[in-house]
Amino acid sequence: MTVRFYGEIERLYTKSDGCSIRLQNVTPTGIVMPRDGYFHLDLNHENYAALYSLALLAASGRHRLSIRTTDDAVPTSPANVQYLVLDW
Repeated sequence: MTVRFYGEIERLYTKSDGCSIRLQNVTPTGIVMPRDGYFHLDLNHENYAALYSLALLAASGRHRLSIRTTDDAVPTSPANVQYLVLDW
């Protein structure tokens, strides 16, 4: 069961239902990735504003971000974000 992914943000894009995040240089290697490598941060997430701000900070500083998902990633849909962690 893989529900934690580490990598640098390759793309962020916002849409009406939240923000999609795609990582590059993802570890651990050889794991099942979500569809098109996207993780979905739902606009209705209780910490949406803080998590989106953290994602922007990680992207602008090219820091490695840890994404914890609510369920296992499957190649047929984006993975839903439970929380994000940024270490320096």
